[in-house]
Amino acid sequence: MGSWDWNILTGEVKWSDNLEEIHGMPSGSFGGTIDEFLKIVHPQDRDRVTQEIAHAIETGTDYDIEFRIIWADGSLHWILGKGLTLKGSTGQAVRMIGLGMDITDRKLTEQTLRRKNALLQAQQEASIDAILVVDENRKVVSYNQRFGRLWGISEETVQVSNSSQLLDRVNHQVAEPGAFMERVQYLYENPEVVSQDEILLKDGRTLDRYSAAIWSSSGEYFGRVWYFRDITERKQAEEALRRSELKYRNIFENSHVGIGRTRLEDGLYLDVNQRYAEIMGFNPRLT
Repeated sequence: MGSWDWNILTGEVKWSDNLEEIHGMPSGSFGGTIDEFLKIVHPQDRDRVTQEIAHAIETGTDYDIEFRIIWADGSLHWILGKGLTLKGSTGQAVRMIGLGMDITDRKLTEQTLRRKNALLQAQQEASIDAILVVDENRKVVSYNQRFGRLWGISEETVQVSNSSQLLDRVNHQVAEPGAFMERVQYLYENPEVVSQDEILLKDGRTLDRYSAAIWSSSGEYFGRVWYFRDITERKQAEEALRRSELKYRNIFENSHVGIGRTRLEDGLYLDVNQRYAEIMGFNPRLT
């Protein structure tokens, strides 16, 4: 961190040596005017910095601004500038003193975090599952649009709702609300438990629910993530197959015609019905 002192009346600016170092300048190389300082400010930020300085002088207020500068070697750095406006006896701004700090590392960290959040959001929206993320205080921190569509809740409602309100809306839709609520509470109270189960809704749909805790690399508990997937069609297909197999078995067992199935490669019996056993003279349970 370095300091600066600007005499607004004379235009002279004094910088501390470490502030010159922060701005990528050799000690004593700064010419001492605001115009020379603005030359190293990134062109896209220059007008904004100029306007902030002018506003501070005009109103006699302080300023707090983040901007980019370009070092002599071409590298880009972020600076946090803070200024205090001093007024003369007439109330006119006559001097500004301030501090400058290189915040490049912080800005890069923020950029990395934004990128990770954007990638996470994209992954959530691309998922075939409805996703809800709740923090350690049971506050909703993230969700995808599929979550709202699956439960018939508008995005605006999800945005303004807390986890308890969403839980109430969801609970009204399940066939066994008491058991549903009991399981949710159990999982919140036991973060080490990973759970996967099926939920039957009042409208006849079946949802697969998966939930796991979110842990930091150091073992700190950050909340829970909930995944929901509509498996109604799969369950219906499984039930149709079960009924078809049961119907086939009934026909097979009760047929007046002897029916047997053998393995093609060696003729080993795989299954025979009672009538086939009677015709062949053996007990089908011993085959």
